[in-house]
Amino acid sequence: MSMSRPHEPKTNHQERMCLVVVFLAALAVRVVAAVAWEWHFGPRFVFGDSESYWHLARCLAHCQPYRFGDFGTVFRTPGYPALLAPLFWFFDSPPTLAARIEGSLLGAIAALVTAIWAGNLFGSRARWLAGLIMAFHPEMVLSSILILSEGGFLPVWLVHLLVLSQALSRTHAAKTAWKEWFLAGCLVGLATLIRPAAILWLPFCATVTITFFTRQRLQLVILWAVCLLAFGLTMSLWWVRNYRVTGRWILTTTQAGPTLYDGLHPGATGASDMSFVPNKFRELQQSRPDARPIDLELEFDRRLSAEAIRWAWSHPRQVVSLAIVKFRRLWNPFPNDPGFNVWPINLIVAGCLLGVLVLGLAGCLKFKSIGWPVAVCWLPAVYVTLLHVIFVASIRYRWPAIPGLIVLGAGFLAETIQGIRVRDVKMVDT
Repeated sequence: MSMSRPHEPKTNHQERMCLVVVFLAALAVRVVAAVAWEWHFGPRFVFGDSESYWHLARCLAHCQPYRFGDFGTVFRTPGYPALLAPLFWFFDSPPTLAARIEGSLLGAIAALVTAIWAGNLFGSRARWLAGLIMAFHPEMVLSSILILSEGGFLPVWLVHLLVLSQALSRTHAAKTAWKEWFLAGCLVGLATLIRPAAILWLPFCATVTITFFTRQRLQLVILWAVCLLAFGLTMSLWWVRNYRVTGRWILTTTQAGPTLYDGLHPGATGASDMSFVPNKFRELQQSRPDARPIDLELEFDRRLSAEAIRWAWSHPRQVVSLAIVKFRRLWNPFPNDPGFNVWPINLIVAGCLLGVLVLGLAGCLKFKSIGWPVAVCWLPAVYVTLLHVIFVASIRYRWPAIPGLIVLGAGFLAETIQGIRVRDVKMVDT
C-alpha cells in the first residue's frame, strides 16, 4: 500500500490531462468543421427540421407562445430549442455559426464522457483511445455541427449510459444504487425532451435486464421502478403543459402519427418524405371546417397513426420488405443522400463505420463475461435498429449507438496492445 500511494497523484494527473486533451481536440476539430460547413453551404439550413428548432428557440427566448405554425402547438419537445434559446439573448438574429459552435462544445463534452466511460470499464489506455476516436470520428463530428437535436441529445444520452452502467454494476448495493438509478431516469427524461425517440428506451432496457438478470431480480425490478419514477417526474412539466393546452395527455409530440405514417404507408420507401402532409391535412380541414386548430392537430396525429397501423396489419410482407430496406439505410456504410455520397467522404464514412463495428463486435465478444455494464455499450445499437426498422431510417439515427461501440472497440484495442507489450517483454526476458 505504501508503494502505491506516491503514484496516485501522477495517475490522477495523467487522467486529467487525458480528458483535457480529448476535450480540446474534439472541440478544435468540431469548430474547424463548423467553419468549413458554413463556408461551403453558407448561413442557411440544409435540413428542414432546423427551421422549426430555430423558430421555437426564438419563442422560448422571447417568452412567446411555444408553437410552430398554425397547427404546431405540440410540434416539438422543448429540449433542443431550450439549448438554442440563449443565442437569441445575445443576438437579435443569431448567426447559424453560433449554433454550430455551441454544438461543437456539446460534442466535445460527448467525447469527454465517452472517454470517462471507457476508462471506467477498461482502464486508462482505453480512455485515451475512446476519447480520441470519438473526437475525430466523422459522424460524431457531423452530429455536433448540424442544427439538429442530435447535437444536444448525445451528451445527455451518454451521461445517462455512463450512470446506468455504474448502476447495473452496483445493483447488489441497494442502499446506494437507487441514487444512480434515480439519476439515470432523470437523464433519460432530459434526453427524451431533446429527442423523443428515447421514450421507449427505459421500457426496452428494463425488459431485457429483468428477463435475463438471474440474480436479485426483485431488487432489480424495484430499482427500475425508481428509474421510471424519476423519468416521469422529469417529463411531468411537459406532460402537464400539453394537457393544459390540448386537454389530452401527450407523452412527446403530435408528430408521432405523421412519423409512423412516414414509415408505414403504401408509398413508403424507408426514407423520410413528408410531402403527404399538406394533402392529408387539407383533407382533414375540409372534413372538419369548424374545428379548432388544436383539435385538427390532435386529430391529424390520431388519424395517421391509425392509418399506418391499419396498413401495416393488412400488408405484412411489405412491412418486412420495408424493414430490410430501413435496416440497410440505417447501417449503410455510405451516406444515403446522393449529395453527401461523394469521394472521398463516402470512403471515410464507410471506413470509420466498419472499423467501429468490427472493433465493437470484437470487444463485445471479449468482454461478455463482465455482464451488464458491457451490455449497456451495445444495447443502444439494438434499440435504434428495432425502432427504425419500423419508423424511417437514416444514418443520423444510428448516432446514439456509435459511442457505445467505440467504448467496446477501445477496450479491445487496449487489451490487444497490452497483450503485445507483455509478449514483447517476455521475449526480451528470455
